[in-house]
Amino acid sequence: MRIKRIIMLCFMCLLISGCHADYELNVSNDAIEDKVYFTLKSDDYEKAIFINQLFQISNMQYTNDEEIGKVVIDKLRNDTLIPGYNIDGAYVRKVKNDDIFLSFLYQGDSFEHSYIFNNCFDNFIYDSNSNYYVIQGAGAFKCLVNDKERIIIQSDYQVINHNADKVVGNKYIWNFERKNNLNHELYIQISKKYKAPKNNYWSFIILGIILIGMFIYKFFLKKDRKSIFKNNEV
Repeated sequence: MRIKRIIMLCFMCLLISGCHADYELNVSNDAIEDKVYFTLKSDDYEKAIFINQLFQISNMQYTNDEEIGKVVIDKLRNDTLIPGYNIDGAYVRKVKNDDIFLSFLYQGDSFEHSYIFNNCFDNFIYDSNSNYYVIQGAGAFKCLVNDKERIIIQSDYQVINHNADKVVGNKYIWNFERKNNLNHELYIQISKKYKAPKNNYWSFIILGIILIGMFIYKFFLKKDRKSIFKNNEV
């Protein structure tokens, strides 16, 4: 319990210091990929230590903060991470110089050990069987630092039930704000057997372009042509 509190404190300090980005989950029928995006400058050793306490980038002991900060930053920028306990895969991709994409892969029931869900929610419930996943975060959402934070869960499989604030295609989005973070619950149930029907967005886009073109022709171009012919007759 004490270790969990320390990790939570570090995570909050990490957020308050400006190291923030969206948190995402990609759910398939046999695995869950856990993603987080954050900013880390090459000389920000204090922030690197916070990240290390959260994600266990390095388990070596050092005499001072600068030494461990340098090691963590070097690993995040240059190395492929070795999966930790209860994690089936971990890797890093550098998006820009200071923007880092960190990903963890959980297979089977190992997602119950998710770093962020366990540390950000008062109560984290994970259930998995041969038919579906259930992911639930209840109680206070403790990782709120700005006016709004987002958790995005994405899956090509059918969502049986959810309470997302917004749905965009196969992305289910929860917005946590200061006015709701103490009691805003996250809940989603995802099938392992049935894929979600694909929406043909391109057909709607093409149809919309055609309708707009017809509208412009009818009310502007056609009208201008009539006025030209009328002027020529005069």
